[in-house]
Amino acid sequence: MTSFRVGAPLPDIGAEFVRQLMARSPDVFWITNPESGAVVYVSPACLDLWGIPQEAITSKKWAWLDSVHPDDRARVAHAVEALHNGAEYAAVYRIIRPDRSERWVRGRGFPLRDAADKITYVAGFAEDITAAHGQEEYSQILASAVEQSADALVVITPGFRDLGLRPVFVNPAYTRLTGYTSEEALALPLGTLFGAAPDLFAGGGRVREALEGGSPFSAEFVNYRKDGAQILVEWNVAPVKVRDGRPTHFVITLRDITAERRAQRELVEAKALAETADHAKSAFLASMSHELRTPLNAIIGFSELLEEGVGGELTERQRRFARNVLSAGRDLLALIDQILDLTRADVGLMSLHLSRFRVGDVLRDLQTLIRALADRRRLVLRFDLADHLPPIQADARKLKQILFSLLSNAIRVTPEKGEFAVSCRCLTEAGGEHLEVVITRSGESDLLPAEDVPTELPAYGMDHPLSGLGLALCRKLIELHGGTLVTELTPPSGERLRLLLPLGSSRAPQAVRPVAGLEAATMAPLVLIVEDNLEASDLLAHYLLADGYAVARAYTGEDAIRWAGELRPAVMTVDSELPDVHGLDVLAALRALPATRDIPAVVVSVTERRGAELPLGVAAWMVKPVDRQDLLRVLRAAIGSAQTAPAAPVTEGAP
Repeated sequence: MTSFRVGAPLPDIGAEFVRQLMARSPDVFWITNPESGAVVYVSPACLDLWGIPQEAITSKKWAWLDSVHPDDRARVAHAVEALHNGAEYAAVYRIIRPDRSERWVRGRGFPLRDAADKITYVAGFAEDITAAHGQEEYSQILASAVEQSADALVVITPGFRDLGLRPVFVNPAYTRLTGYTSEEALALPLGTLFGAAPDLFAGGGRVREALEGGSPFSAEFVNYRKDGAQILVEWNVAPVKVRDGRPTHFVITLRDITAERRAQRELVEAKALAETADHAKSAFLASMSHELRTPLNAIIGFSELLEEGVGGELTERQRRFARNVLSAGRDLLALIDQILDLTRADVGLMSLHLSRFRVGDVLRDLQTLIRALADRRRLVLRFDLADHLPPIQADARKLKQILFSLLSNAIRVTPEKGEFAVSCRCLTEAGGEHLEVVITRSGESDLLPAEDVPTELPAYGMDHPLSGLGLALCRKLIELHGGTLVTELTPPSGERLRLLLPLGSSRAPQAVRPVAGLEAATMAPLVLIVEDNLEASDLLAHYLLADGYAVARAYTGEDAIRWAGELRPAVMTVDSELPDVHGLDVLAALRALPATRDIPAVVVSVTERRGAELPLGVAAWMVKPVDRQDLLRVLRAAIGSAQTAPAAPVTEGAP
């Protein structure tokens, strides 16, 4: 074997040049003894690639192999063994450096033979391909993503006139979308998809204009498949800019939205049909409710006369029959009233008459009645009302209706000799002050399966003993107040209802446009009340409704201007001090509009009028508190002096 000593000079000047070349190469050059397996030379680049100095590699047999990734080590060792037996090898493998970082290496090895063709040494190169491998892996992932994309992808070049917008690449999804093979797609202009609409690609066409401008855009087009089938396609076009900011290519994503748009259209149509059916149902119920009132009035009225003996004295048995008929008639009338209220709520005509009061007072009023109902079922009844409950802004009559319905229904389903409790307190929840009323009952609780707890009560369902018409109406009324009602099971057995209402009106006062209601519309003169104080607005509305006027309300200057233009009231009452603008500024704005300049207005203010003359367009200036008869007289005079008195079929809007 030829003698070779590490560090010894090579025998001629050519070998020295080779040594210098290897020392400066970024790749690792190595030479090993095939008999001993020892590395007799390794270039300095091993420190950069392996992270191991030359001495560590040359001092220990197979030291470099210890750095090869465990998953690749056996394969590399087998290749090196074959190399020592005279075979060349090329392999790609990973190494783990001392700092635990990982590098990808491409290695090549070959035997060095003497003149007698005997293997004297084996040598090779190791190249760091970590960056290239990462880029290759990224390219493979990208290519796989493009190939497997559910959306059709097309790549075109900016050379519109020369290439006629022919694609340079299409993915498999494009062929599935259009029905063309990839070869056909690459040979045909992209405008083929538009069938008889080539103007899209003509000069000034939408697609061509966007492409020539180099800007991304999205649009929906009717396209045609190879078989002539029409499809609705969403186009998303984006430029690929890699040189000088100019696009070198455009990537177009095509997505078939035919089924999606059809489903949306069917959903809209179904919603419209459902709303029509719902309104028809509400109108039918309202009509039937009114039709039933006439015979019911006769039944109730004549039953009262019979009970009072107006038609002659009755026996005790006959009087009891009359009382039964009267009681049943009144129950049926109450049920019809509930149906009517429910239909009003369904079509958005349920109104709230808001005022400030204490719920504790309402519950105390109900306590006597509820206790009597509980005593009949021998229930243990407890009322726990927190001290100093703050007032709530709500509709007192409807809130009392809600509480009575909840309490009476809960008593009805509580087993005899069970326990029944009512508590009321104030708490902060959902970012505001709320009033919480909790009704708890004991007994077997098979009302709801455990997986449904907690759940909101259904609207009309009869499966739940606490649901039905009464609680359906309760739910509507609670929603109108901005509240929630939840039922929860309480272990080991029992149930509680939790009513949560905002202390202040959760719905800020809004001007609600009057619409034709369930009762027969009237052609009464319409008065628009512009007043931000709810109590003052309620008072004026009661005065006017009692005298046969129709009423609409606005609570801000902005609402007043909008509703005056849309409703054309016969006359307006305007508070001088509104939250967003002075009342006289509202009137000045109305005077500037042709549609509203002739509407007479009555100012209702807490201050006296300044100056001897009324502002332009003001028929009268009244100081609060307003006398009812004076107000009606002034309004009649204002309407009479106007050239026209617009009228509209209306019912009062909810405050």
